[in-house]
Amino acid sequence: MAFRDELQKEKKKLSRLSFGEKLQYIFDYYKFWILGVVVLVGLVWSVGSTILHNKPTGFYAMLLNAGGQDLSGQADEAAGEAFAEAAGLDDEKQKILVDTSATFNPNDQSQFSMAQNAKIAALYQSHEIDVMVADPGVFTYYALNGSFVDLRDVLDDETLAVYEAAGQVYYIDQHVQELLDQTDYGDLEEMSLGADETIANSDTLRKPDVSSEAGAETSAAAAADAQPAVAEEASGNQTEAEQSSSATAGDTRLASEADTESEAGVEQSTGAAASGNTTAETLDEMSAFAANLMGLATVQPREEFVMPDPAKMQKPIPVGIVLTGAPWLAENALYQKTTPIFGFAVKSERQDAAKSFLQFLEAKS
Repeated sequence: MAFRDELQKEKKKLSRLSFGEKLQYIFDYYKFWILGVVVLVGLVWSVGSTILHNKPTGFYAMLLNAGGQDLSGQADEAAGEAFAEAAGLDDEKQKILVDTSATFNPNDQSQFSMAQNAKIAALYQSHEIDVMVADPGVFTYYALNGSFVDLRDVLDDETLAVYEAAGQVYYIDQHVQELLDQTDYGDLEEMSLGADETIANSDTLRKPDVSSEAGAETSAAAAADAQPAVAEEASGNQTEAEQSSSATAGDTRLASEADTESEAGVEQSTGAAASGNTTAETLDEMSAFAANLMGLATVQPREEFVMPDPAKMQKPIPVGIVLTGAPWLAENALYQKTTPIFGFAVKSERQDAAKSFLQFLEAKS
């Protein structure tokens, strides 16, 4: 009864107020209840929308450094829908993702580039990425890190033979991959090409010559050892007998040091020669490219691309397919200034969809 009486009193109060005064009265006395209801409704809508749209990934292709200009995501969404239709994938229940705006440069140490590399690594670890298309530099960077599947494990012999005949198969040298795995990053930075060599045609990696540095250190040591002898000769307080004895001892010591330095010089020369034989690894074009990869400041132009020759490799592995003439890429103005290379991502659980995407890129409209 008390509640009903209270309600009647509220009705009487409101009946004497205008419409605007009623709204003001209700807001003043019940605003916290109203805000609570609004927040609750918004929370329910947000959770429900997230659950409804949080579809599992059905396919993920990343086209790195493709030159895609649409950052709104509409072009990528349209590409995903087009591929889903062509491949017969259900994009209502799963996400079909084609990312054409992603960029990455191993030479760029900015926070953005590091975050992008971390994102790609996370995609590989979570088995989310199925395909990567990239320019030669970035493709080689990831290929030598074991990011792509051997094409012989994905494509049948007939299909692979067609790509071989067309000169589209991109190889890396497993021998180089093994060397890089055994080399510290600091040592890799020390490797450099000769002044008259280029990335495309070099077959030799060299470390800086250390013989000149060793010679400088030997000269400095000899000069430091000679200082006591000069000081002894400058002393005017010694007798003639003492000076004669000192000179004789000094000559004996200097002769001994000269013999020691001569032996050390022979050992250093021998060591430098042995070091040269060890560090001047005779590798193939791929190894030279890998050693200089961190020095490439920009995406490699298409006209400068040279296909690695598997005949010059110790352990050639086919990991990529060059798609210079792929119709879909040309129609969407992607990779116009560089050479696109297609790779099947390791750990992908959707290789059939990945093969369908390769056919989608090459299909003529």
